Amino acid sequence: MTIPSTMPPIPDVTPVAVSMLEHALKYAASGKSVFPCWERDETEAEYQARLSTMPEDKRAAAKRWEAKNPRVAGGFKAATTDESKILFWWQRWPDAAIGCPTGPALGAWVLDVDLPKIPGEPDGRDTLARLEADHGALPATVTQRTGSGGEQRFFKWSPDGPEIKNTGSKIGPKLDTRGAGGYVIMPPSLHPAGNRYAWTSNGVELAEAPAWLIELILVKPTPEPRMERQASTRTATGYGRAALEAEASKVASAPQGQRNGTLNAAAYSLGQLVAGGVLDQGEVESALLDAANAAGLTDGEARATIRSGMTAGEKEPRAAPTPAPKPVSRNCDSDTCDSCDSWQELEPLTVDTGSRPYPLDALPTNIRAAVAAVIGYVQCPPALAAMSALSVLSLVGQGMANVRRGPRLEGPCSLFLLGLGESGERKTTCDTAFVAPIRLWQGHKQDEASPRVIAHAADVRSWEAERRGIEEALKNAAKAGKPTDELRARMRCVESDRPQAPRIPRLFYSDVTIERLRAKLAEVWPSAGLVTAEGGIVFGAHAMNADNIMRTMGAINVLWDGGRLEVDRVTNGDLVVESARLTVSLFVQPDVIQTFMDKNAALARGSGWLARALLAHPESTQGNRPFQDAPDDCPPIAAFHARLSHMLDAMPLPNAAGGLDLPLLDLSPEAKRIWVDFYNAIEVELRAGGEFADVKDVASKTADNAARMACLFHLFETGPHGQIGESHLEGAAAIAAWHLYEARRFFGEIALPPELNAAVKLDEWLRRYCRTNGVPAVPTRDVARLGPYRVRPEKTFHAAMEVLKGLGRARLTRDGRRKLVQVNPALLGGGR
Repeated sequence: MTIPSTMPPIPDVTPVAVSMLEHALKYAASGKSVFPCWERDETEAEYQARLSTMPEDKRAAAKRWEAKNPRVAGGFKAATTDESKILFWWQRWPDAAIGCPTGPALGAWVLDVDLPKIPGEPDGRDTLARLEADHGALPATVTQRTGSGGEQRFFKWSPDGPEIKNTGSKIGPKLDTRGAGGYVIMPPSLHPAGNRYAWTSNGVELAEAPAWLIELILVKPTPEPRMERQASTRTATGYGRAALEAEASKVASAPQGQRNGTLNAAAYSLGQLVAGGVLDQGEVESALLDAANAAGLTDGEARATIRSGMTAGEKEPRAAPTPAPKPVSRNCDSDTCDSCDSWQELEPLTVDTGSRPYPLDALPTNIRAAVAAVIGYVQCPPALAAMSALSVLSLVGQGMANVRRGPRLEGPCSLFLLGLGESGERKTTCDTAFVAPIRLWQGHKQDEASPRVIAHAADVRSWEAERRGIEEALKNAAKAGKPTDELRARMRCVESDRPQAPRIPRLFYSDVTIERLRAKLAEVWPSAGLVTAEGGIVFGAHAMNADNIMRTMGAINVLWDGGRLEVDRVTNGDLVVESARLTVSLFVQPDVIQTFMDKNAALARGSGWLARALLAHPESTQGNRPFQDAPDDCPPIAAFHARLSHMLDAMPLPNAAGGLDLPLLDLSPEAKRIWVDFYNAIEVELRAGGEFADVKDVASKTADNAARMACLFHLFETGPHGQIGESHLEGAAAIAAWHLYEARRFFGEIALPPELNAAVKLDEWLRRYCRTNGVPAVPTRDVARLGPYRVRPEKTFHAAMEVLKGLGRARLTRDGRRKLVQVNPALLGGGR
């Protein structure tokens, strides 16, 4: 993909007339890969506020977000032209700056002419003017003005020519380059200074850089004389070379804002090894200087930092460690270490990969006892059993009462639940354990209605015969020219006497179109559930294809909100039903939802459909479920069923219009105070840099879901009267918060590049496998048989392993003929 020969200017105006999303999509459509970057720095107050809400063990790794840094894991390597991914990113971060990788991917490299940041600093424009006076003027080319007032000139990338890399002031003060391994911010992104990047070349073609400029970029700098050292030096050992390469790599890849700190830490660590006789001083200085230049630091800045760090490090000499015997791993495939027992510095995956324990204690006593009993013999993830219980509770409770959070804040207590997991998690068994009384009640009501159904069928036949007779009489009278007034009056009477079908409860649907479901709610029973443990039926159905997805999601949203249900019918007239209710409970395999999100992420989130769902992707229990018979008698489940049956018998019948007239349940003053505190605690984290800034859509519905759940708890224990108490609200808030963290984890993974997403899944599974089995390594054949489904293909597995190996988290080793994946002991609670 290459930059076109001309680039239309984009007006540098504020606010931007066209959204950043549209600009990002335009770049992608022209073949330029893009990714979102931070558009401004996180303030000190925002940083401290975020730290205050973080667990103690994560604070040390927390970083301040600085403008122009990538917002996504993988950095510029995550850049893409995929429209759905771009839609998803800029739906999450509408004001994000647009990053674009330079080098062969873009077909261009960039000369960055920077301005002085403080008085007395050089000016890149002056430096460039002097070079042009000595060598000749640069050709006109595609150029943009940066947000700081400098400029960036784009030059053609030659596939057969020398590789242009990132440099910092190598060819002169305040003149940098961005090439292979770099990226630039594209117009009209916002700079922290408040200005926007803008094209200034107005139709000029992309030019080739003159030979003299290329030569200046490629020439190796003349090293400064080394500082005299008292300590003796010698040729670097294998351990020293590995340490030097690792530290230099960190420096070269350090993001802006962390470059000097990373360089100083590397110089300190390597200075210790120089003083210990492991490394040569000159070799270290040269390698760190090259790495600092690659990161964008000037020679002057880098040399001062290197000297400072090494001087401090030499005061604490450090020798190479004595290699320990290698008990298991031999013939290590790693090219980053000389000893299979030494690991490079452990780095985070930047993603919260683990599911928190489900808060079972937050459930009311009798519900918790039934859920615990089901978990005991089904041996499923606790979250799945709890979600099954909540789905049947919602299915019954939604037809009994509405919940009011405050003036003009009232609505249904229906829940949407979405569970993710591989086939075999026993979600169907969980559902079966809780729904029995509903199916019995539904069957009983249908049997009761059988005589009315038969009578209705006879009435319909009689009505149709009478209608046909009048219709035939009308035709004959019209043909004969006779009066038809009396016949038409009779027809109007017959039409108004159309027999109405008896209302017979039907609460369960699975494989059904949204149009059919809406018709059933209007014509049969106004409260039902879309409940299935095979969610692929829904996500892969006709209703979710490109032509129907928005209509489907919109209709489900209306039902979640308890809105007006309007059904258009070809015959018998249209139907309007007030207060229809719908519970949704789906269990979907991760690959199915991943495929759906790859195609429809922006629509699913933009419509607010997924934001309404209580989502969970709990850790699997497969492989740890020895056979166990279900109990013949289980008092907690029997008590749950008995209470559910009592609730079903107390449900009001539909009104004459087919809708529901439901009482309102209010929060008690104590519960209202807890709810408001919960709402406010979430709201403050929606700000930029806040804990839920990336899942604002989900977080904004969490307090609503907590109130709905509290209403269901109250209905189960008390019935449709009284006020909802604080204990029910506290428990519901804890469960709603758990689902919010699950949603943040899920959407964070969806946004990852495929290889990083696979690495996250593999990393999580490897650690769980090793801890469960008390082993330090996993045979690769077990990964292929038992590992995460998406990581089992060999190509995906090796791509994921490359990521984990680069982060020092896992590596391939051999024990004789066996090939193993060895996990860094630090991840398993062992030493380094």
